Amino acid sequence: MAEKVKKRPSFFTLKRWNSQKTVNDEPSTPTSDAPPPQTAPMYKSTNSPSTNRTIYSTETKPRKLSADGIQDLVQCPLCLEVLHNPKMLPCQHTFCLACLGVYISGSPIIKCPICNTKIQVSGPNYVNELPPNLYIDSLLRLIGINKGTISNEGSSSPVATTPPSNLPTNSGTSVNLFAGGTRCSQCKTMCDNPDVICCKHCKMNFCRVCWSQHLDDMKTQLSSILKQLDSAADRLDHKIEHFKDRCERILEQINITAEEKINELLEKKEQIIKETAELQKAGDMSALALKTSLEEARDVALKEMSDKTTTDDSTKVMTFVNLHQNTLHILSDVSKWDTERFVFDKEGFRIELDSATPLYAESDDPLPEGAKQNNPLESEDSLCMYYRSRNFVPHFVWRKASRPGGIGISPWTGHLYICGMDIHCVLIVERSQAKIVGRLTHENMLCPVQIAFMKSLGEIYVADKWKHCVHVFSMSGDYLRAIGQKGSRYGMFRSPEGIAVDNSQNHIYVVDTGNDRVQVS
Repeated sequence: MAEKVKKRPSFFTLKRWNSQKTVNDEPSTPTSDAPPPQTAPMYKSTNSPSTNRTIYSTETKPRKLSADGIQDLVQCPLCLEVLHNPKMLPCQHTFCLACLGVYISGSPIIKCPICNTKIQVSGPNYVNELPPNLYIDSLLRLIGINKGTISNEGSSSPVATTPPSNLPTNSGTSVNLFAGGTRCSQCKTMCDNPDVICCKHCKMNFCRVCWSQHLDDMKTQLSSILKQLDSAADRLDHKIEHFKDRCERILEQINITAEEKINELLEKKEQIIKETAELQKAGDMSALALKTSLEEARDVALKEMSDKTTTDDSTKVMTFVNLHQNTLHILSDVSKWDTERFVFDKEGFRIELDSATPLYAESDDPLPEGAKQNNPLESEDSLCMYYRSRNFVPHFVWRKASRPGGIGISPWTGHLYICGMDIHCVLIVERSQAKIVGRLTHENMLCPVQIAFMKSLGEIYVADKWKHCVHVFSMSGDYLRAIGQKGSRYGMFRSPEGIAVDNSQNHIYVVDTGNDRVQVS
């Protein structure tokens, strides 16, 4: 096919015709080196009809223009498409009219994109007033005419057809469309379209000779693809093994932790059972002592009732008085027995004294309520009278807190927690003696303003106004973490001033004052 391409005439062939005068009306004898010239009558003399002189033209070796050179001539350096309405700058470089308009875009001084020559723009219509490149225009017309030419085998001169009425426009058409065929991407040979195969993988054109080589190259690439697949399979196997090892380690840690927790619970269980047994033993001993006292008092009473001996009256009176006093003590001890109810706290997993609801000693029913007081909320008049007659008389004033903020009572110990905004800590006060027994503090605490207790989790929450967060302490006073930071996004705070908790749902309610909202977590 390469020989076929070489025999094909070039797309553009320029011929030079030389006029020679011959006296004998015969063509000049060709030399042995040069090929026989082709003659064609071009002009006939009309001035002297008697003279039979004929002008013959001798064709020299044809000059061929390469398609790459034509592409460089008709291609715009800015848009890399076929020149449309070519305009020439003062430096003699040619560009499309539309490309120059976009390139200048109101700049007073521009540089040529090719030679960097500074050019001053005289006005808004500067691009339209630039001179056209007549040579490029003529070449474009020539391309438009030769686009439909027919080349004959064995003939060196192309047969021109009628030129098209419209010039080719710059509508994204590549310059390669004006070449005589399609170029092979490998051997750079111009071939007819039926002889060219486009690869769907690399989107490149190949002639039939290079196509087989391209297929062989793709086959050789299959080995590298197989190597990559094998390597990927090895990496996947390694990752699967690593994943299995990690899961096994996690399961082992879970089992160890569960065993530790179970052992800890078992130890607590043994301790609680021991405490319960001691409480039961103490109760049994006290109950046994009361029963013994009851039996002795009962025997004395029965003996006195059945005694028919004659004794003096003073002895009988003293026996009755002693029996009566002993009975009163026994009845009092019986009424006081088991007044302190011990219950099991499931959350804290411990035994504690339940003093919230006082009960009768003889039953588990709560004490009856006292006389019902008048409710001030029944009517507007009673409410006004209640607030007019209400006086707040403090029983005790404690002056050891500097600018106290929030206050709360611990559900575990009953101590009073007072937020000191100026002392940067929370004071823990024993209520009965008003004595400071501890502090909640941390280096990042600036202005604690409110406090709340989560009994179900055993945590204490302190809202810090100027640190813009919520400090979390354990029930024993250890610092655990900080919730939030300064900001306006969800989960951030700006000067929080209030806080409350919901022990049933484990929710925290924070009054985000600076952001005008309440956040629930």
